[in-house]
Amino acid sequence: MANKTVQLPNKRIIPLSSFFDRSLNVRTVLCNLISQEQRPLSDSELVDLLEEYGYKVARRTVAKYRAMEGILPAHLRQASS
Repeated sequence: MANKTVQLPNKRIIPLSSFFDRSLNVRTVLCNLISQEQRPLSDSELVDLLEEYGYKVARRTVAKYRAMEGILPAHLRQASS
């Protein structure tokens, strides 16, 4: 969808990507990775796995999305499992 645009009825032209929430995709993959982990993965390890799926995000972004989903940090997930 890179470099694709859409013309709205009011004649305004906007990027097609503005209709999609990329963070929702990343958060879905992140939740799947965490639900399938054998041992709790750190945010840095999750960044590496997300990169394998084609998502380039910072460690702090992973921490933010994890918190938004109500998922504890690795050291606390380990204690609760």
